[in-house]
Amino acid sequence: GNSLTVTDGIVSGVETDNNGVHYYKTSAKIDHGNSGGIAIEDSGCVIGIPTFVQQGELESIGRILDLKYIFDNLK
Repeated sequence: GNSLTVTDGIVSGVETDNNGVHYYKTSAKIDHGNSGGIAIEDSGCVIGIPTFVQQGELESIGRILDLKYIFDNLK
């Protein structure tokens, strides 16, 4: 639909996967409906794109694709 959603979370770290892709780790809940949206910090700056969730036994950790990484690799 035409609704907007806001999900609150904390960025707990940064990681690089085996392919050199940079992600922020977050406690924000990332569902199918909000992956591909934008992630912003408190000041309103866009930091990346919510991409996927790593499911664990006790917790789930969301991954936000780093905006700088995206811009650096657009060619």
